[in-house]
Amino acid sequence: MKQKYLASVAVALAAALLGGCSLFETKPQGGGSSATTAQTSAPSYSGMSGYGFAALTTDDERQLYAYIDNAAKSYEPYEFTTPMNEAYLRLSDIIDFYKNDHPEVFWLSDGSPYSFHIDNGNVTVTPSVKQTGDALRTMQQTFNARVDEIVAAAPQNASAYELELYVNDWLVDNCRYDDEAVEYHNQNNVPMGNEQNAYGALVEGRAVCEGYARAFQLLCARLGVECKVIDGFAKGFHGDGGSSAHVWNAVQLDGSWYYVDPTWNDTDENDEYYSARCYYVNLTTGLLCLDHDISPTYDNFSQGDIHYNDFVPACDNTYYYYFNQSATLIDDLDSDRPAQAIADAAASGKAYCDFIIADSLDFDSTNDLISSEYGSRWLNEANEINGWYPSVSTSGTMNIVPDRRLITIDLSYE
Repeated sequence: MKQKYLASVAVALAAALLGGCSLFETKPQGGGSSATTAQTSAPSYSGMSGYGFAALTTDDERQLYAYIDNAAKSYEPYEFTTPMNEAYLRLSDIIDFYKNDHPEVFWLSDGSPYSFHIDNGNVTVTPSVKQTGDALRTMQQTFNARVDEIVAAAPQNASAYELELYVNDWLVDNCRYDDEAVEYHNQNNVPMGNEQNAYGALVEGRAVCEGYARAFQLLCARLGVECKVIDGFAKGFHGDGGSSAHVWNAVQLDGSWYYVDPTWNDTDENDEYYSARCYYVNLTTGLLCLDHDISPTYDNFSQGDIHYNDFVPACDNTYYYYFNQSATLIDDLDSDRPAQAIADAAASGKAYCDFIIADSLDFDSTNDLISSEYGSRWLNEANEINGWYPSVSTSGTMNIVPDRRLITIDLSYE
Protein backbone atom coordinates (compact mmCIF):
# COMPACT_ATOMS: atom_id res chain seq x y z
CA MET A 1 0.00 0.00 0.00
CA LYS A 2 1.39 3.36 -0.97
CA GLN A 3 2.06 5.54 2.06
CA LYS A 4 1.70 9.24 1.50
CA TYR A 5 2.87 12.27 3.41
CA LEU A 6 4.28 15.74 3.28
CA ALA A 7 5.94 17.06 6.40
CA SER A 8 5.20 20.57 7.57
CA VAL A 9 8.15 22.94 7.51
CA ALA A 10 9.69 23.25 10.97
CA VAL A 11 10.64 26.77 12.03
CA ALA A 12 13.62 27.21 14.36
CA LEU A 13 12.23 30.22 16.17
CA ALA A 14 14.18 29.68 19.37
CA ALA A 15 17.47 29.79 17.48
CA ALA A 16 16.48 33.03 15.79
CA LEU A 17 15.61 34.60 19.13
CA LEU A 18 18.85 33.55 20.70
CA GLY A 19 20.75 35.00 17.76
CA GLY A 20 18.84 38.27 17.95
CA CYS A 21 17.65 38.12 14.33
CA SER A 22 14.62 36.98 12.36
CA LEU A 23 14.54 34.00 10.08
CA PHE A 24 12.13 35.92 7.89
CA GLU A 25 11.88 39.36 6.40
CA THR A 26 11.91 41.88 9.25
CA LYS A 27 9.87 45.04 9.57
CA PRO A 28 11.09 48.46 10.73
CA GLN A 29 11.08 48.90 14.48
CA GLY A 30 8.09 51.23 14.33
CA GLY A 31 5.55 48.68 13.02
CA GLY A 32 4.05 47.68 9.71
CA SER A 33 3.15 49.44 6.51
CA SER A 34 -0.13 51.25 5.85
CA ALA A 35 -1.53 48.07 4.34
CA THR A 36 -1.09 46.17 7.62
CA THR A 37 -3.92 46.03 10.15
CA ALA A 38 -2.56 46.42 13.69
CA GLN A 39 -4.37 45.53 16.89
CA THR A 40 -5.97 48.35 18.84
CA SER A 41 -6.62 46.30 21.99
CA ALA A 42 -6.12 42.72 23.07
CA PRO A 43 -8.96 40.58 21.66
CA SER A 44 -11.07 38.51 24.02
CA TYR A 45 -10.83 34.74 23.98
CA SER A 46 -14.04 34.34 25.96
CA GLY A 47 -16.34 31.81 24.31
CA MET A 48 -13.66 30.27 22.11
CA SER A 49 -13.63 26.49 21.93
CA GLY A 50 -12.15 23.50 20.16
CA TYR A 51 -9.71 20.76 21.07
CA GLY A 52 -6.77 23.01 20.19
CA PHE A 53 -8.01 25.90 22.32
CA ALA A 54 -8.82 23.54 25.22
CA ALA A 55 -5.25 22.19 25.13
CA LEU A 56 -3.72 25.59 25.88
CA THR A 57 -2.54 25.86 29.46
CA THR A 58 -2.10 29.57 30.20
CA ASP A 59 -3.97 32.81 29.64
CA ASP A 60 -1.01 34.10 27.61
CA GLU A 61 -1.36 31.16 25.20
CA ARG A 62 -5.12 31.72 24.94
CA GLN A 63 -4.50 35.39 24.21
CA LEU A 64 -2.21 34.48 21.32
CA TYR A 65 -4.89 32.11 20.02
CA ALA A 66 -7.33 35.06 19.99
CA TYR A 67 -4.81 37.19 18.09
CA ILE A 68 -4.50 34.44 15.46
CA ASP A 69 -8.29 34.36 15.21
CA ASN A 70 -8.31 38.11 14.54
CA ALA A 71 -5.61 37.69 11.92
CA ALA A 72 -7.55 34.91 10.21
CA LYS A 73 -10.67 37.09 10.03
CA SER A 74 -8.83 40.08 8.58
CA TYR A 75 -8.70 40.54 4.82
CA GLU A 76 -5.45 42.47 5.11
CA PRO A 77 -2.11 41.55 6.76
CA TYR A 78 -2.54 41.78 10.52
CA GLU A 79 0.08 42.39 13.19
CA PHE A 80 0.05 42.36 16.97
CA THR A 81 2.55 42.92 19.76
CA THR A 82 3.11 40.46 22.60
CA PRO A 83 5.69 40.02 25.36
CA MET A 84 8.56 37.67 24.57
CA ASN A 85 7.39 35.07 27.08
CA GLU A 86 6.99 31.29 27.26
CA ALA A 87 3.70 31.48 25.38
CA TYR A 88 5.32 33.31 22.48
CA LEU A 89 7.98 30.61 22.18
CA ARG A 90 5.14 28.16 21.43
CA LEU A 91 3.33 30.40 18.95
CA SER A 92 3.90 28.00 16.05
CA ASP A 93 2.10 25.27 18.01
CA ILE A 94 -0.73 27.66 18.88
CA ILE A 95 -1.18 28.54 15.19
CA ASP A 96 -1.30 24.83 14.34
CA PHE A 97 -3.90 24.25 17.06
CA TYR A 98 -5.99 27.14 15.69
CA LYS A 99 -5.84 25.55 12.23
CA ASN A 100 -6.84 22.20 13.77
CA ASP A 101 -9.94 23.87 15.25
CA HIS A 102 -10.71 25.73 12.01
CA PRO A 103 -10.14 23.59 8.89
CA GLU A 104 -12.20 26.12 6.94
CA VAL A 105 -9.39 28.69 7.43
CA PHE A 106 -7.29 27.56 4.49
CA TRP A 107 -5.40 30.81 3.91
CA LEU A 108 -3.01 30.69 6.87
CA SER A 109 0.45 29.76 5.68
CA ASP A 110 1.55 26.12 5.57
CA GLY A 111 5.22 27.09 5.64
CA SER A 112 6.74 29.86 7.76
CA PRO A 113 3.83 30.65 10.09
CA TYR A 114 4.73 34.27 10.84
CA SER A 115 7.32 37.03 10.63
CA PHE A 116 8.36 39.14 13.59
CA HIS A 117 10.63 41.82 14.96
CA ILE A 118 11.78 42.46 18.52
CA ASP A 119 11.75 45.74 20.44
CA ASN A 120 12.51 46.19 24.17
CA GLY A 121 11.37 42.72 25.21
CA ASN A 122 8.23 42.76 23.06
CA VAL A 123 7.67 41.00 19.76
CA THR A 124 5.55 42.35 16.90
CA VAL A 125 4.14 39.43 14.96
CA THR A 126 2.57 39.27 11.50
CA PRO A 127 0.92 35.88 10.86
CA SER A 128 1.65 34.65 7.34
CA VAL A 129 -1.29 34.32 4.96
CA LYS A 130 -1.55 33.09 1.38
CA GLN A 131 -4.18 35.50 0.11
CA THR A 132 -5.68 38.82 1.16
CA GLY A 133 -8.37 41.23 0.01
CA ASP A 134 -10.62 40.49 -2.94
CA ALA A 135 -8.59 37.47 -3.99
CA LEU A 136 -9.27 35.86 -0.62
CA ARG A 137 -12.96 36.77 -0.78
CA THR A 138 -13.25 35.07 -4.17
CA MET A 139 -11.50 31.95 -2.91
CA GLN A 140 -13.77 31.83 0.13
CA GLN A 141 -16.88 32.04 -2.04
CA THR A 142 -15.64 29.23 -4.27
CA PHE A 143 -14.66 27.12 -1.27
CA ASN A 144 -17.94 27.63 0.60
CA ALA A 145 -19.96 26.78 -2.49
CA ARG A 146 -18.04 23.52 -2.97
CA VAL A 147 -18.48 22.52 0.67
CA ASP A 148 -22.22 23.28 0.48
CA GLU A 149 -22.47 21.19 -2.70
CA ILE A 150 -20.74 18.18 -1.12
CA VAL A 151 -22.81 18.38 2.06
CA ALA A 152 -26.07 18.68 0.09
CA ALA A 153 -25.24 15.48 -1.82
CA ALA A 154 -24.79 13.41 1.35
CA PRO A 155 -27.27 10.57 1.94
CA GLN A 156 -30.38 11.60 3.83
CA ASN A 157 -31.36 10.04 7.17
CA ALA A 158 -27.96 8.36 7.28
CA SER A 159 -26.13 7.26 10.40
CA ALA A 160 -22.90 8.96 11.47
CA TYR A 161 -21.01 5.87 10.25
CA GLU A 162 -22.67 6.08 6.83
CA LEU A 163 -21.90 9.79 6.60
CA GLU A 164 -18.28 9.10 7.50
CA LEU A 165 -18.06 6.56 4.66
CA TYR A 166 -19.63 9.11 2.31
CA VAL A 167 -16.93 11.67 3.16
CA ASN A 168 -14.19 9.06 2.76
CA ASP A 169 -15.60 7.97 -0.62
CA TRP A 170 -15.93 11.55 -1.82
CA LEU A 171 -12.27 12.27 -1.12
CA VAL A 172 -11.11 9.01 -2.71
CA ASP A 173 -13.16 9.71 -5.84
CA ASN A 174 -12.52 13.43 -6.18
CA CYS A 175 -9.06 14.14 -4.74
CA ARG A 176 -5.72 12.79 -5.91
CA TYR A 177 -2.52 12.59 -3.97
CA ASP A 178 -0.27 15.47 -5.00
CA ASP A 179 3.00 13.76 -5.90
CA GLU A 180 4.21 16.90 -7.67
CA ALA A 181 3.89 18.91 -4.46
CA VAL A 182 5.86 16.28 -2.56
CA GLU A 183 8.62 16.38 -5.16
CA TYR A 184 8.71 20.17 -5.04
CA HIS A 185 8.76 20.11 -1.25
CA ASN A 186 11.61 17.62 -1.20
CA GLN A 187 13.66 19.84 -3.50
CA ASN A 188 12.82 23.22 -1.98
CA ASN A 189 11.74 22.43 1.59
CA VAL A 190 8.62 24.59 1.24
CA PRO A 191 4.99 23.81 0.43
CA MET A 192 3.94 24.32 -3.17
CA GLY A 193 0.38 25.69 -2.93
CA ASN A 194 -2.80 24.48 -1.23
CA GLU A 195 -1.83 20.85 -0.93
CA GLN A 196 -1.84 20.98 2.88
CA ASN A 197 -5.29 22.50 3.37
CA ALA A 198 -8.93 21.77 2.66
CA TYR A 199 -9.07 24.14 -0.32
CA GLY A 200 -6.56 22.00 -2.18
CA ALA A 201 -8.47 18.79 -1.46
CA LEU A 202 -12.00 20.08 -2.09
CA VAL A 203 -11.60 22.76 -4.79
CA GLU A 204 -8.38 21.95 -6.62
CA GLY A 205 -8.79 18.19 -6.25
CA ARG A 206 -5.25 17.45 -5.11
CA ALA A 207 -3.65 17.32 -1.68
CA VAL A 208 -1.19 15.59 0.60
CA CYS A 209 -2.01 14.02 3.95
CA GLU A 210 -2.71 17.24 5.83
CA GLY A 211 -5.04 18.47 3.09
CA TYR A 212 -6.94 15.18 3.09
CA ALA A 213 -7.23 15.23 6.88
CA ARG A 214 -8.43 18.84 7.11
CA ALA A 215 -10.99 18.31 4.35
CA PHE A 216 -12.19 15.11 6.02
CA GLN A 217 -12.53 16.94 9.35
CA LEU A 218 -14.42 19.86 7.81
CA LEU A 219 -16.93 17.71 5.90
CA CYS A 220 -17.54 15.44 8.87
CA ALA A 221 -18.17 18.47 11.09
CA ARG A 222 -20.64 19.94 8.58
CA LEU A 223 -22.47 16.60 8.56
CA GLY A 224 -22.61 16.40 12.35
CA VAL A 225 -19.86 13.81 12.84
CA GLU A 226 -17.33 14.63 15.57
CA CYS A 227 -13.88 14.58 14.00
CA LYS A 228 -10.39 15.91 14.66
CA VAL A 229 -6.94 15.96 13.09
CA ILE A 230 -4.15 13.76 14.49
CA ASP A 231 -0.43 14.42 13.97
CA GLY A 232 2.20 11.72 13.94
CA PHE A 233 4.46 9.65 11.75
CA ALA A 234 4.26 6.88 9.16
CA LYS A 235 6.48 3.99 10.16
CA GLY A 236 9.12 2.64 7.81
CA PHE A 237 8.20 4.85 4.86
CA HIS A 238 11.71 4.79 3.43
CA GLY A 239 12.16 1.04 3.93
CA ASP A 240 14.89 1.63 6.49
CA GLY A 241 12.82 1.45 9.63
CA GLY A 242 12.61 5.24 9.85
CA SER A 243 9.48 7.37 10.08
CA SER A 244 8.04 10.30 8.13
CA ALA A 245 5.65 13.01 9.29
CA HIS A 246 2.02 12.15 8.62
CA VAL A 247 -1.47 13.45 9.45
CA TRP A 248 -4.78 11.58 9.74
CA ASN A 249 -8.08 11.79 11.69
CA ALA A 250 -10.05 10.49 14.62
CA VAL A 251 -13.86 10.29 14.55
CA GLN A 252 -16.37 9.77 17.32
CA LEU A 253 -19.26 7.37 16.63
CA ASP A 254 -21.86 6.55 19.28
CA GLY A 255 -19.58 7.90 21.98
CA SER A 256 -16.45 5.95 21.00
CA TRP A 257 -13.41 7.22 19.12
CA TYR A 258 -11.84 5.54 16.07
CA TYR A 259 -8.88 6.37 13.83
CA VAL A 260 -9.32 6.90 10.09
CA ASP A 261 -6.64 7.74 7.52
CA PRO A 262 -8.29 9.10 4.34
CA THR A 263 -4.94 9.58 2.60
CA TRP A 264 -3.97 5.94 2.88
CA ASN A 265 -7.47 4.92 1.82
CA ASP A 266 -6.85 6.65 -1.53
CA THR A 267 -4.71 3.99 -3.19
CA ASP A 268 -4.56 2.24 -6.56
CA GLU A 269 -6.07 -0.88 -5.03
CA ASN A 270 -9.47 0.78 -4.55
CA ASP A 271 -10.03 0.56 -8.31
CA GLU A 272 -10.23 -3.21 -7.87
CA TYR A 273 -11.61 -3.59 -4.35
CA TYR A 274 -14.03 -1.14 -2.79
CA SER A 275 -12.88 -2.34 0.64
CA ALA A 276 -9.34 -1.08 -0.12
CA ARG A 277 -10.61 2.49 0.22
CA CYS A 278 -11.85 1.58 3.71
CA TYR A 279 -8.75 -0.26 4.86
CA TYR A 280 -7.99 2.57 7.30
CA VAL A 281 -11.55 3.29 8.42
CA ASN A 282 -12.20 3.16 12.17
CA LEU A 283 -9.11 1.48 13.54
CA THR A 284 -8.24 0.94 17.18
CA THR A 285 -5.02 2.38 18.53
CA GLY A 286 -3.47 -1.08 18.36
CA LEU A 287 -4.25 -1.55 14.67
CA LEU A 288 -3.25 1.99 13.77
CA CYS A 289 0.11 1.74 15.52
CA LEU A 290 1.15 -1.22 13.41
CA ASP A 291 2.25 1.38 10.83
CA HIS A 292 1.63 4.78 12.49
CA ASP A 293 3.20 6.57 15.45
CA ILE A 294 1.10 9.12 17.34
CA SER A 295 2.82 12.34 18.41
CA PRO A 296 2.63 13.33 22.09
CA THR A 297 0.06 15.72 23.46
CA TYR A 298 0.82 19.38 24.09
CA ASP A 299 1.00 18.94 27.86
CA ASN A 300 3.79 16.37 27.41
CA PHE A 301 6.20 18.84 25.81
CA SER A 302 9.70 17.58 25.10
CA GLN A 303 12.54 19.42 23.40
CA GLY A 304 13.07 16.45 21.10
CA ASP A 305 9.50 16.48 19.75
CA ILE A 306 8.59 18.46 16.65
CA HIS A 307 4.88 17.61 16.39
CA TYR A 308 2.19 17.76 19.06
CA ASN A 309 -1.46 16.83 19.36
CA ASP A 310 -3.99 18.94 21.19
CA PHE A 311 -5.90 15.81 22.22
CA VAL A 312 -5.37 12.10 21.59
CA PRO A 313 -8.49 10.00 22.17
CA ALA A 314 -8.50 6.44 23.44
CA CYS A 315 -9.53 4.29 20.47
CA ASP A 316 -10.29 0.80 21.74
CA ASN A 317 -13.77 0.02 20.42
CA THR A 318 -13.97 -2.35 17.42
CA TYR A 319 -17.70 -2.11 16.64
CA TYR A 320 -17.41 0.37 13.74
CA TYR A 321 -14.14 -1.01 12.37
CA TYR A 322 -15.01 -1.22 8.68
CA PHE A 323 -14.37 -4.93 8.25
CA ASN A 324 -16.36 -5.79 11.38
CA GLN A 325 -19.27 -4.01 9.71
CA SER A 326 -18.87 -5.28 6.16
CA ALA A 327 -16.89 -8.53 6.13
CA THR A 328 -18.26 -11.96 7.04
CA LEU A 329 -16.91 -13.44 10.25
CA ILE A 330 -15.51 -16.95 9.96
CA ASP A 331 -15.66 -18.67 13.32
CA ASP A 332 -16.65 -22.10 11.98
CA LEU A 333 -15.34 -23.39 8.65
CA ASP A 334 -18.36 -25.66 8.27
CA SER A 335 -20.85 -22.82 8.74
CA ASP A 336 -23.20 -21.88 5.88
CA ARG A 337 -22.30 -18.19 6.22
CA PRO A 338 -19.19 -18.04 3.98
CA ALA A 339 -20.95 -19.66 1.00
CA GLN A 340 -23.98 -17.42 1.47
CA ALA A 341 -21.77 -14.35 1.62
CA ILE A 342 -20.08 -15.34 -1.66
CA ALA A 343 -23.48 -16.04 -3.25
CA ASP A 344 -24.74 -12.60 -2.21
CA ALA A 345 -21.58 -10.94 -3.54
CA ALA A 346 -21.84 -12.81 -6.85
CA ALA A 347 -25.51 -11.92 -7.21
CA SER A 348 -24.48 -8.27 -6.93
CA GLY A 349 -21.69 -8.73 -9.50
CA LYS A 350 -18.90 -7.99 -7.04
CA ALA A 351 -15.30 -8.91 -7.83
CA TYR A 352 -14.43 -10.05 -4.32
CA CYS A 353 -15.75 -11.08 -0.91
CA ASP A 354 -14.13 -10.10 2.40
CA PHE A 355 -13.83 -12.36 5.45
CA ILE A 356 -12.52 -11.80 8.98
CA ILE A 357 -11.06 -14.82 10.80
CA ALA A 358 -12.33 -14.96 14.38
CA ASP A 359 -9.83 -14.69 17.20
CA SER A 360 -10.94 -18.13 18.36
CA LEU A 361 -9.32 -19.69 15.26
CA ASP A 362 -5.62 -19.92 14.48
CA PHE A 363 -5.14 -17.63 11.49
CA ASP A 364 -2.39 -19.52 9.68
CA SER A 365 -3.96 -22.97 9.88
CA THR A 366 -7.40 -21.54 9.00
CA ASN A 367 -5.94 -19.81 5.99
CA ASP A 368 -4.29 -23.08 4.89
CA LEU A 369 -7.59 -24.95 5.16
CA ILE A 370 -9.43 -22.28 3.15
CA SER A 371 -6.73 -22.34 0.46
CA SER A 372 -6.62 -26.12 0.17
CA GLU A 373 -10.22 -27.13 0.67
CA TYR A 374 -12.88 -24.82 2.01
CA GLY A 375 -12.50 -21.95 -0.46
CA SER A 376 -13.40 -24.08 -3.47
CA ARG A 377 -16.19 -25.72 -1.51
CA TRP A 378 -17.71 -22.35 -0.61
CA LEU A 379 -17.48 -21.13 -4.21
CA ASN A 380 -19.22 -24.27 -5.44
CA GLU A 381 -21.94 -23.97 -2.78
CA ALA A 382 -22.44 -20.31 -3.72
CA ASN A 383 -23.06 -21.34 -7.33
CA GLU A 384 -25.65 -23.85 -6.15
CA ILE A 385 -27.37 -21.19 -4.06
CA ASN A 386 -27.56 -18.90 -7.11
CA GLY A 387 -28.61 -21.67 -9.49
CA TRP A 388 -25.29 -21.30 -11.31
CA TYR A 389 -26.26 -17.86 -12.53
CA PRO A 390 -24.02 -16.06 -12.34
CA SER A 391 -21.44 -18.82 -12.33
CA VAL A 392 -18.32 -18.12 -10.26
CA SER A 393 -15.08 -19.93 -11.04
CA THR A 394 -14.19 -22.37 -8.27
CA SER A 395 -10.46 -21.76 -8.77
CA GLY A 396 -10.33 -18.29 -7.28
CA THR A 397 -7.41 -16.56 -5.61
CA MET A 398 -7.10 -15.03 -2.14
CA ASN A 399 -5.52 -11.90 -0.74
CA ILE A 400 -4.36 -12.29 2.86
CA VAL A 401 -3.67 -9.61 5.46
CA PRO A 402 -2.51 -11.43 8.60
CA ASP A 403 -2.26 -8.41 10.93
CA ARG A 404 -5.91 -7.62 10.19
CA ARG A 405 -6.97 -11.30 10.19
CA LEU A 406 -8.48 -10.46 6.81
CA ILE A 407 -8.96 -12.73 3.77
CA THR A 408 -10.37 -11.48 0.48
CA ILE A 409 -11.51 -14.09 -2.06
CA ASP A 410 -11.42 -12.91 -5.67
CA LEU A 411 -14.53 -13.68 -7.69
CA SER A 412 -14.15 -14.38 -11.41
CA TYR A 413 -17.13 -15.30 -13.54
CA GLU A 414 -17.41 -18.05 -16.16
